[in-house]
Amino acid sequence: MYEAHGGNIYNYLLWMTKDPETSRDILQIVFIRAWEARSLPENEDALKRWLFTTARNAFFDSYRSRSRLSRLRARYAREFYQAPPEAPRGIFWEILSECSDGERSILYLHLKAGYSYGEIGSVLDMSESNVRVRACRAIKRLREIYLRRKPNE
Repeated sequence: MYEAHGGNIYNYLLWMTKDPETSRDILQIVFIRAWEARSLPENEDALKRWLFTTARNAFFDSYRSRSRLSRLRARYAREFYQAPPEAPRGIFWEILSECSDGERSILYLHLKAGYSYGEIGSVLDMSESNVRVRACRAIKRLREIYLRRKPNE
């Protein structure tokens, strides 16, 4: 299970945390929870949704329990955002830092992981229409931020 899904879950967590070390820590928690689960979905798609949901919950649990959320937001405020070493460089990471955790999560699951809005809704416990609206607003917001920051050509 780890070999099949570990990379995708790690990338999702890296997208959320922007910190490779924290992402690896939370990834361990996700697979420990999977190991301890009494029953896991047998369907491959359902298993992926379960893992992404567990990763999202573990991400929020980690920051709530350790009171790191305020430090994370302060780090965002110091500089626009310094991407993790393995992340591609560019203005995209700076712009993405201005999105909320929920917006980043939806964008990642749709654009990077390829989930439909309905699947994202089941992972994030939202209606499909709510996911669509939030994705549309997030993309519009990214576009506006990009146009404001775009260097004069």
